Amino acid sequence: MKSYKQFVSESYQARQNLNEFMGIPYLLSKGVKYGAKVARKVVSPKDMYYGARAAFGAGTAVDAYGKDDKVGTGLGAASVLKGPLGGAAFIAQVVRGLRKPAKAAPTPTVNVPSTPEKVGITTSKVK
Repeated sequence: MKSYKQFVSESYQARQNLNEFMGIPYLLSKGVKYGAKVARKVVSPKDMYYGARAAFGAGTAVDAYGKDDKVGTGLGAASVLKGPLGGAAFIAQVVRGLRKPAKAAPTPTVNVPSTPEKVGITTSKVK
């Protein structure tokens, strides 16, 4: 059987461990709240909108460039700009995407003769 002194010391140690464990989430939540408060002051919603528009414009510009779509590439690149020019390009790009999506670049066709006589391949066995 434990003595009273051992019981008190083990209880005190268990309480310290519990406080350490519960203190970490508390401190993390305070840090997240403080970080969000600072972020709202540093980055305005207008800047977030411009950032999202720029990311969308850059992504669609690269996609349109891969499809060999010159107009889509130009609109995507222009929508990265701040101000009325970028806004107009963004709106035009969205309207254009709703009307008709960009087509893929045509693949080149290669004419291959279907019969071996035209190619010069013989079917006779070589001795």
